[in-house]
Amino acid sequence: MEEIKCAVYTRKSTDEGLEKEFNTLEAQREAGENYVKSQKHQGWVLIKEHYDDGGFSGGNMNRPSLKRLLRLTSLSPAIIRTILKGHQPPKLYLRNLLRKTIPPIWEDQVKQEF
Repeated sequence: MEEIKCAVYTRKSTDEGLEKEFNTLEAQREAGENYVKSQKHQGWVLIKEHYDDGGFSGGNMNRPSLKRLLRLTSLSPAIIRTILKGHQPPKLYLRNLLRKTIPPIWEDQVKQEF
């Protein structure tokens, strides 16, 4: 069965109430992680990276963790296949992908050095 890498994204508009058990980013994360675990039979696997935006409004896209996560969803299928096979270039690390500007055109991504 093919592994499906899953991330959990959490957000709360303000810092107010973040300490309350039902309202914490941790509670949101726990619920998301439990859901991913419930889909293990489908090949879902939780990644370790956290994507948390506490204190950021959901009314716009100006959220650092959401931006980081969305950047990864736009990678070309060729790059993803290379990563999944373990044959990525030596400089192709998650931290490099998150720091560099990723071209929107897949062919341009493949030509880019990471």
